[in-house]
Amino acid sequence: MPLGRAEHAPARLEVGGEMVPSADWFIYAFVRNEAVISSQIEGIQATLIDLFEYEAEQTTRVAGDDVRDVCNYLDAIKYARGQIKSVRGLPLSIRLLNEAHRRLMRGVRGADKQPGESRRSQNWIGGTRPGKAGISTSLNDYCKVIFTVIGIRYLHNRQLSCAKRGVTLLP
Repeated sequence: MPLGRAEHAPARLEVGGEMVPSADWFIYAFVRNEAVISSQIEGIQATLIDLFEYEAEQTTRVAGDDVRDVCNYLDAIKYARGQIKSVRGLPLSIRLLNEAHRRLMRGVRGADKQPGESRRSQNWIGGTRPGKAGISTSLNDYCKVIFTVIGIRYLHNRQLSCAKRGVTLLP
């Protein structure tokens, strides 16, 4: 039975794809939904309706703090996608993430907490200090190594096809 469902899945996907007016419209809605959900994880109270209402009335309405947080998220995503897509833009890198983070934090709570910079201190959960914690991380150095390896081996390797470098994933 699972094989039968798997065989029919592409047909269902094709029907669903025909119902979407355009890829841009789908990405528009998907990114906004993700922005709201991700912002809510951080304690932001804005809803998708709040965001759509603000975008529809942007010329006559001032964004509340929560909606501004979500708008910053959208601006950071748009910036990062534009940079990766552009021949002269930044590659996927710590620098790109830091620049996106700077946009994310512009004019909102936490704007004074080193926006656009990687955390240098450890985070920990449980215990009174990192040595006694259940979970302890200091990812800054690891991230630099990982991005360097990924960049050298995959993203900047001109011998790989564009599809293998993920270019097709960025409409």
